[in-house]
Amino acid sequence: MARFSMNEMTTYRWSFEEDVARYVEAGIEAIGVWRQKLSDFGEFKGVDLLAESGLAVSNLLWAGGFTGSDGRTYREAVDDAEEAISLAASMQAGCLIVYSGARNGHTHNHARRLICTALKELAVVADDMEVTLAVEPMHAGCAEQWTFLTDLDDTLELLKEVGSRRVKLALDTYHMGHDRAIFDRLPELVDDIAININRNFVYWPEGVFHRSDCRYFFFTVFFFEATFLRLLFFAAARFVGFFAAVVLVPGLDF
Repeated sequence: MARFSMNEMTTYRWSFEEDVARYVEAGIEAIGVWRQKLSDFGEFKGVDLLAESGLAVSNLLWAGGFTGSDGRTYREAVDDAEEAISLAASMQAGCLIVYSGARNGHTHNHARRLICTALKELAVVADDMEVTLAVEPMHAGCAEQWTFLTDLDDTLELLKEVGSRRVKLALDTYHMGHDRAIFDRLPELVDDIAININRNFVYWPEGVFHRSDCRYFFFTVFFFEATFLRLLFFAAARFVGFFAAVVLVPGLDF
């Protein structure tokens, strides 16, 4: 049965400790942990607090940037991802969200080789620690600073090339839900999906999606309009162990 999970970026202004306490108070079963908040609180203390709270960890956000687009070298990004895998294992996270990094001046083929090589190396570590890596493609309208993976089938081909049961897909309806054919494909995609992220929103992705906009990226709601995305939400929830429901609201401050 699918379980509801709230990501910490939903409650952007709360501390890690507040997130844990208030999610438990609200009766939420699982939490998506944001590494920045956890680091501010203290990783060891945070893992202990999660264990004491009884909250399951649906996902750890995030690792990646293997193309160097965020200023790190390839090796630094891989080393950081290995640390994130270890952290995810310590909290028994359902998965670790992975973004490839932007093209950063590379050809598409070279950028693809970089992430493929990184994922193959990390898959060995992830398998040893029993952690699933969830690669998230994004809509081309707002992927510029995060990933060059903007096509679902291209991402699935990448996963196939990596060839590890520990490397799967993070399916996000905000980024991929504009393609109505995905609804019909859910049964065939289920084995490749590590986590399903669902959102409600008032417009399709457009323009550069900056990291400073993250508070809009994971704003979770408890109601859903009777639209195609609602159908996608319930269909995906039937197959995927964890899901989150997220709304994108421009101009909302919280």
